Amino acid sequence: LAHLGGDRAALCHEYCKIAREYETFISDSALAYYDRALTLAMKIGDHEPATQARLGRVKVMGIMGFFHEAITELDTLESKGIPDALKEDWLDCGRQLYSYMEGYTMQGNSRNMNQYIETYVARQRYYRTEQLKLLPKDSPRHKLFLAEQYYIDGNNKQAKKLLHEILDNGAPDNNIYARAA
Repeated sequence: LAHLGGDRAALCHEYCKIAREYETFISDSALAYYDRALTLAMKIGDHEPATQARLGRVKVMGIMGFFHEAITELDTLESKGIPDALKEDWLDCGRQLYSYMEGYTMQGNSRNMNQYIETYVARQRYYRTEQLKLLPKDSPRHKLFLAEQYYIDGNNKQAKKLLHEILDNGAPDNNIYARAA
């Protein structure tokens, strides 16, 4: 990072890049780097890198099970306005967060949890539907999220068709390919 010298915007970007590497396996470190990026972005008054860092925080807090904090951050972002360039990332964070919440709640296996599960599924559907509107219809991401929705709706045949399209046309070292498999 020393090679960046005084370029604080580039440093903020690098903090987010480092944080993404830590997201799944070392979430506390990822959160620390997103915090650094957020602090720096706020000091230089740059809204887009600050939003990127906040989105990263939402992802990591969802992974860590800090749901209240993640929802608060997600809602705060919405109220402040999301730059167009980051709208799809924001929707993806919301979709994934409510997916985590649904998964953790279902593991509790209690009938009293059904109301929460229904809420989480509805929120996922909202974020996914809005996300699909922004993605090019022929893109692998669009196909993956549409297949996910088909599966949830019980339309397994359509879901399978889209997943096979991704697998038949995608590179095996690609994240979308791995998720489709």
